[in-house]
Amino acid sequence: MLWQATPASLWQGRDDSAEAPNALRLFQTIVRAERFAPQEMPGDIALLGFACDEGVRRNKGRTGAADGPATLRRALANMASHQGHDRCVDMGTISVDGEQLEAAHQALREAVADCQRAGKRTLVLGGGHETAFGHGAGVLDAFPGEKVGIINLDAHLDLRFADCASSGRRSASWRWSVTRSSAVFTIPASGLAGRRTPRRYGMKRRAARWLSLKIWRC
Repeated sequence: MLWQATPASLWQGRDDSAEAPNALRLFQTIVRAERFAPQEMPGDIALLGFACDEGVRRNKGRTGAADGPATLRRALANMASHQGHDRCVDMGTISVDGEQLEAAHQALREAVADCQRAGKRTLVLGGGHETAFGHGAGVLDAFPGEKVGIINLDAHLDLRFADCASSGRRSASWRWSVTRSSAVFTIPASGLAGRRTPRRYGMKRRAARWLSLKIWRC
């Protein structure tokens, strides 16, 4: 697994406990895993990072998303820790090795499935939009034979049929990975609403029908 524990230096912030013992921030209540063993960790909400630029690069986008997990953790660290935030456990980050996006997808998929089987809901910090494939596939793996609904909220409909995985074909990737399952896919795509209906969206509509995906206009 391409897994790394989260450095303690990312979870730092202001300490107000001298003023009030319950004036805690998230960096003071989150539990940080030193090794990947979700069944041994407390809490029932698992944070997983997916440090990846490769999907965005393949989709001809602007890279930089790989810095997302660390940046998001720093932003979360100093936020107030309210009741229930002590349920959160930081289960580390999956990192892409060079251009090996498919291997990272598999590692994220396995990590999500392990967390779900351990009774933990998963919140994945990306990363590009290709983060959704490993996350969704991992949830499906954790509940074989059950009907699982995946709702993908996006500004536009990503149904590209490229030769390799990218941040722009996760919806198609989901469908290919669960062709024989009972998963239901509903994709609200605001990019199809109003006047934004150029020819490429007609192509994506046809792809959605072929994949038996339901589209909601927003």
